[in-house]
Amino acid sequence: MRLSRSSTLVVVASLCGLALACADKQAEEQRLKESRQRERVLALAARHNTVSGWHEALVDGRVPLFTVTLENALMKTDGRPVLLAESMLEDISLRDGHYYVELSATELYMGEVRFLLECPSEIATALLARKDLMAFDRFAVVARIESVRKVFGLRPERDGEDVRIASGTLFVVLGKCLEVLPLE
Repeated sequence: MRLSRSSTLVVVASLCGLALACADKQAEEQRLKESRQRERVLALAARHNTVSGWHEALVDGRVPLFTVTLENALMKTDGRPVLLAESMLEDISLRDGHYYVELSATELYMGEVRFLLECPSEIATALLARKDLMAFDRFAVVARIESVRKVFGLRPERDGEDVRIASGTLFVVLGKCLEVLPLE
């Protein structure tokens, strides 16, 4: 059976319309998912009365990324914790009976900022119990920041000799993790 030219055009137009409708539906589902996620992050911030816009002055390029700049943004918060709205999980460790999560701040694009946060065992074990947990998963995190340090080099011990590694612009932020929210 051979279709006429006009029938072929109708079939092609129908398929294009169907593809556009599916794409619109997927885009709407994605917008809905992002909206729900934003609401969850806002609820997390409200529960802890966090400082949430701490990174805005740092990412616009007007403020150089110095230790004091990060300290002012993260620690001058009237005792309130900060919201790391979108952080990437780098590692979970256990040292001296304390759990630590290491996160990178995806909010910042200048330099590299690593957060090393002491974490209650309930949070760490809940993270580790997740079957789908992967390094580099994204989380919203509420943390109380205690210090900011620029790393000038690492001095690992290897067979009694020191090895110095240049770091560029690596900052390590130490603090306590109060709550972690997985992002989709």
